[in-house]
Amino acid sequence: MKEGLMKKYKIISASMRTDLPAFYSPWFYERLLDGKVMVWDPYTGTSTLVSLLKTDLERFVFWSRNYQPFFKCAEFLRKNDFQADFHYTITGLPTEFEPCVQSLETSLKTFKELALRTSASQVHWRFDPVLFTEKTPPSFILDRFSKIANSLSGYTQNCFFDLAVYESETSVSKLPSPPLKLQKEEVDLFLCSLKQIADQANIQLISSRMEYEIPNLIESASCLEGGEKHLSLPSCACSQTIDIGSYDTCLHGCVYCFATESREIALGRKKSHLKFSLSLPEPARFLKDWTPKHDPAYLQNKKNERELAGEMQNAANQRLNETLMERV
Repeated sequence: MKEGLMKKYKIISASMRTDLPAFYSPWFYERLLDGKVMVWDPYTGTSTLVSLLKTDLERFVFWSRNYQPFFKCAEFLRKNDFQADFHYTITGLPTEFEPCVQSLETSLKTFKELALRTSASQVHWRFDPVLFTEKTPPSFILDRFSKIANSLSGYTQNCFFDLAVYESETSVSKLPSPPLKLQKEEVDLFLCSLKQIADQANIQLISSRMEYEIPNLIESASCLEGGEKHLSLPSCACSQTIDIGSYDTCLHGCVYCFATESREIALGRKKSHLKFSLSLPEPARFLKDWTPKHDPAYLQNKKNERELAGEMQNAANQRLNETLMERV
């Protein structure tokens, strides 16, 4: 692909499809030096060459559960005046839910170090997902949230969160503990308690899905906005964003994750990936053993394709009928 065909996006998301900072930092550093990256479309299998040059983008948005391997990249971004936001997921869930995630104490230490290397306004705490199960009832979640919030007070300004949504029976079956279905009154009480703890830690509570019908309780914002409203962007930043990650490449093994179906497949793909590759491994759905049940976006895309095909067929039938009527 010729250099002149490189596409430019205002925001580079790296990445909601994998944990790029935790597992692919050396590769990403080479991509920064090279100024470009090849991105696979997970639904079509096509690829796009995307510019990573500072003159071609407005900012990076990173997502991770472990930024320790990413400090070299963060320093490169700082020295070269790149704008960047760092979403750091820390939930404190038991290891049965997140078997390969760093300990809570290690995660908090790394979070603080990243904030000191960048700034508290750039590093955003993600307490996501909020999973209500028999092993993690609201009282447990609030206890974890309080411990993390108190520890991170002064090191971050925001906390993004969302209540877990179970997309299918398959996703529920992966949980090590049966889910709890709370009444609206119980959810409202939980959210009020969450807000009170966040306020005491001087942390703004933010949700990108405002289904919580409690006025003036929780701020609503796009997760891509980071801590600021980017006035140069439309109301939804996603329209000018590209995610450069690849599904089935994260090694954390979280049981609720929709982006990685099999940690074993992810391990194999990581092992065979080369540091100087232009892209991350191609989408796993084009591998022999891939199944789409873990990806709601993929299923929705297929549904849209079927609906579109139906509309096109109906339109074709209507045109045929009109032609036949004209001939009569």
